[in-house]
Amino acid sequence: MSVQRQTEAKIRDLGERSKDIKTVLIIDDDPILRVVAESYFKSRGSERIESAANGAEALKIIDARGAGIDFILCDLNMPELDGVQFLRLLKERDYRGPIAILSGEHEAVVVLAENLATKHELNLVGALRKPLNFEQLDQLVRKSEDHLQEYDKTSLSDFKECDLKAALSGGQIRVFYQPKIETATGRIAGAEALVRWDHPERGIVRPQHFVPLAESSSLIEELTNQVIQTAIEDAARWRKLKINFKVAINLSVDVLYNLNLPDEIAARVDASELDRSQFIFEITESRLLEQDTVPMEVLARLRMMGFDLSIDDFGTGYSNLEHLKEFPFTELKIDQSFVAHATTDHRAKASVEASVSLGKKLGLRLVAEGVETAADWGFIAKMGVDQAQGYLIAKPMPMDALLEWYFEYRAKCVNGRPHFI
Repeated sequence: MSVQRQTEAKIRDLGERSKDIKTVLIIDDDPILRVVAESYFKSRGSERIESAANGAEALKIIDARGAGIDFILCDLNMPELDGVQFLRLLKERDYRGPIAILSGEHEAVVVLAENLATKHELNLVGALRKPLNFEQLDQLVRKSEDHLQEYDKTSLSDFKECDLKAALSGGQIRVFYQPKIETATGRIAGAEALVRWDHPERGIVRPQHFVPLAESSSLIEELTNQVIQTAIEDAARWRKLKINFKVAINLSVDVLYNLNLPDEIAARVDASELDRSQFIFEITESRLLEQDTVPMEVLARLRMMGFDLSIDDFGTGYSNLEHLKEFPFTELKIDQSFVAHATTDHRAKASVEASVSLGKKLGLRLVAEGVETAADWGFIAKMGVDQAQGYLIAKPMPMDALLEWYFEYRAKCVNGRPHFI
């Protein structure tokens, strides 16, 4: 039987054909692997499949096609121009489509390459180990389709302060929600509020393209105020529907220098007649400075007022133990970069295990971000992580879509067991 027919036979069990991955670029110096990967994408419905034996050949294809490539599958160890160099040159060309790494290199090298891709602000959807596994590749392709539907082809340099000012004054700021599920009971524990910019020409713009601009200007407080107000209003709508779960709101460290922030938030929540304990404020760990007294005072007062505090992206900063000692957190969110690799990378697994052990000893609620597969769910549930959040459960969605998802999930959840595992 030919490679194409063997591949088609294996793929028939994976589900429907790809709708969004039309043009693919496969980069690997192994011709057999290229043929196998090409067969996979043909069977999944891709219309044009390019292949290259190294990064230099791939760049010629990219330069010729411009932005017309929907998905790149890239090896690391290749002659002439390797995958690590290729990632840097992709950044220079401002490529913004989904990228997956496929490599047989030591896991530490693969993790470093993933970190480099993230630093380059590339749209990395994951990494696969050789030999090629169709089921794992299919998961990344499906993830890429979600990213293509959400992913806007914009960059921070495309926007100026005056653009964001117009968005804030013109009602273009939206709040999407991503649900969180209790691993022990399957109950919906709450949702994280995630800001989006509904641009009149570019569509939905994700926060990494405009929040840094807000933080570097005087607009971050107004942006935060709009998100908080929207979340409070939406929580009031939930209460009318007898839905009472927690909503998590991200606070930039920059707004923690407003000493009046705790009183302002408390006044808004109290005016809505909601319980303060219904709100969790997430602070990204990597930007905290424990020696600065103003954020410490603001966080202490928020906690005393009855709000929960969460340390976000735990493990990505440089002094996380100090942060847990200095700040009154009630929740620890394990960063998705560790969760996504915990079932395949012993270093990531050890990081998750250490975070869980520390969080439990400190009496913190544990939340795993980036749960995207049943294997991820099984691992964090076995570890005793309290809640899970990620694409396996649901991607971020507007308020009305969240309500539809909520009732559909409850209908499908049998005896506390989520329908997706």
